[in-house]
Amino acid sequence: MGNTAREINQLVQGAAKKKKDLEKQKEAERKSEFLNTAVDDRKKLDEEIKKEKKDYSKLFIVILSAAALVCIIIMICQIVSINRQAARNPWKTVQISSGEIIKAKEFVTGILQLRTNASIDKYLAGDIPPPWKLRATKIIQELKGCNFKLDEVVQDDKNLGSEALFTAVCSSPSGEKITFYIYYINNEFKIMRAEKIQLKQEAPPTGKT
Repeated sequence: MGNTAREINQLVQGAAKKKKDLEKQKEAERKSEFLNTAVDDRKKLDEEIKKEKKDYSKLFIVILSAAALVCIIIMICQIVSINRQAARNPWKTVQISSGEIIKAKEFVTGILQLRTNASIDKYLAGDIPPPWKLRATKIIQELKGCNFKLDEVVQDDKNLGSEALFTAVCSSPSGEKITFYIYYINNEFKIMRAEKIQLKQEAPPTGKT
């Protein structure tokens, strides 16, 4: 009886060991299969990445070439436009008569005599940049009621184009100087720009005691 129990126990243990060994073998096979699958997937992924990089490189070259072509076309169009404009409106010095100088002086004198509530917009050109317009408006508003006088009105030395350009210089007893840049367009004078500077005044000489 004891031998029978021992044999049964040995059979059970042997069966358990075989089962355990079989499970270990299956687990090892699953791990090996998983690793092989992972390696294959990694290889496929690397191949896809290399392929995409090649595709992106080709796409980048195509885009870069197209952008360069567009830039060249734009430059050519600009050059052609400039040449046409130069041929149509040659840059030459505008001839100004003495009568126009007198009218320009009268225009500036009228600005210096503006009242406090007078409108300024009608003296300014309509197409000047907003910063220039704000600065010119501020300068004209500040000179209202001040003792500015007109020093001279001359043709601007940079007057090239189809319109007459004048430079008017005004000054005050306090040493302030205002320069107006005026265009004569369609028989009207319009301020394009205004600049104001404060000149240094020499201190009066002091006598020795």
